[in-house]
Parts: sequence; structure tokens; C-alpha cells
Amino acid sequence: QKTIDVIHKASEKQKIFVLCNSPTDVARLVEGGVPLTHCNVGNMHFHEGKRQIAKTVSVDEKDINAFERMVERGVTCT
Repeated sequence: QKTIDVIHKASEKQKIFVLCNSPTDVARLVEGGVPLTHCNVGNMHFHEGKRQIAKTVSVDEKDINAFERMVERGVTCT
């Protein structure tokens, strides 16, 4: 929530790199108005209940839902 509240105080000239633990965190930022245009997905490890969709990416329904919410708001996920 703090990032959502303060990100708009940054200068337009600043380049900001945001690192999140999960796609759900990224979707929350986007839905909160953080101006993200791209989400680089990687190193989402396999755990019980997840399925592997790439060599280093495993997802569950919650992850997929978060990606769909981002895409609906114009965020490119690769």
C-alpha cells in the first residue's frame, strides 16, 4: 500500500524498478494506480498445487487470475 501511496511523488524522469514476490502483489499495485506497463515473469518455483508452464515458471489459479487482471489493464506480461 505504501508504494501505491507514494509512487506518484517520483519525478517523471526517474526510472523505477519494482520487484514483487508474486503476481498478486503486482496486480494489486496496478489496480491501485501504479503506472506499470510491463511485468517480467520469472523464477516462480514449483510447489504443490502449481503447474509448470515454463522452465522456471509454475502457477496456480490465483497467479493466473492476477496475470489476467494485469493484462485487462494493459500490462504486458512476459
